[in-house]
Amino acid sequence: MAPIPIFKTLSEMMDFYYGPTKLIRKATEVSETAGSGTHWEPLYGKKVWSFLNLEANVFAIIPKEPWVKSGWRILTTAAHSSGGGIAESTTGGSVPAAAALTFAQVKAKPKTVAHTFDLGELAEFLGGVDDAVELLPTYREEIGKEHASCINKMLIGDADTAAGYNFESVDRIISSKAEETGGRYTAGDLDIYGIDKDTGYDAYVSHNSNTDRDLSLSIIDTVLQNVWDSGGLPKVILTKTNSMMRWQQLLEAERRFMDTARVVPTFGGVRGPAPGVEAGFLVATYFGIPIIPSIDVPNCSTIGGIYFIDTDFLKFAVAKPTTYAETGKGEGFLYRGLFATEGLYETMGELRAYRFNCHGKVADLK
Repeated sequence: MAPIPIFKTLSEMMDFYYGPTKLIRKATEVSETAGSGTHWEPLYGKKVWSFLNLEANVFAIIPKEPWVKSGWRILTTAAHSSGGGIAESTTGGSVPAAAALTFAQVKAKPKTVAHTFDLGELAEFLGGVDDAVELLPTYREEIGKEHASCINKMLIGDADTAAGYNFESVDRIISSKAEETGGRYTAGDLDIYGIDKDTGYDAYVSHNSNTDRDLSLSIIDTVLQNVWDSGGLPKVILTKTNSMMRWQQLLEAERRFMDTARVVPTFGGVRGPAPGVEAGFLVATYFGIPIIPSIDVPNCSTIGGIYFIDTDFLKFAVAKPTTYAETGKGEGFLYRGLFATEGLYETMGELRAYRFNCHGKVADLK
């Protein structure tokens, strides 16, 4: 089997995976003779990949980039934070001492997320002739939706749950040591990419030590201001539907209303309103920042948390876009030793953070 090339762009990657049907070449001589009994079906994988990227979901708002290297650097300390004036004299001014940026080196391997189904030949036949659904198309469609749904849940899962073999979580990236100290998380929950979050790498988080409190506009505005002060420019706000409704009620009480705008999600993620563009979907905005509600956002106490995300520094590195493989009939039955069709959806990659303090979160809400 030829090695998978290194892709410089996502377009190159998609052309490779979603071009003409490709055979899966197996390791043994016997499997090689299976011919077209086992093959890729680019159509279904591409459909799920498009759904992940072009619908209003967590995966869609995060920009994608091809997986090039497994390590990257995170800026931890600026070289200069203040000063810089030079004392001049007739003999000239002194050149100041040199300073250096401080980086942390982090690394992560791609993770594979896969979901399968197995459908017997007899069940498939009866589904086509009796008063029943056509099972094979239904399984392809529904398992594809479940694959997309599971990926979304991973990406916004509560930091209390270790990622393990699943994709990393936005909640683990947009978190702070103070949340752990205040009782929202246990020690080690927030560690990511081999980084001990006890040593820093905090986002700006407004929390109440794991105790419910009423959402207020001042809380939201304070988080947004601190993110701006840290150099972050949030391109999208992610929250749960119950939090968004509470937020809207606060604005209505002050005779203010959320603006609306159309956003067009692409492989570059949701980056902001697209005026004059009829495509995409209509969302509410706050200070011009699109608000994407998702049912998968975990409750931070009673209602969902609110995440302010600077997508310039949060990416999903793609090692392999969603693909679909299916065992065919005939030779496929001989190969498996089973009168059944097996289908497989697979996506490979990992969520990456290039900075932490440019994001924000509101937690402990009711």
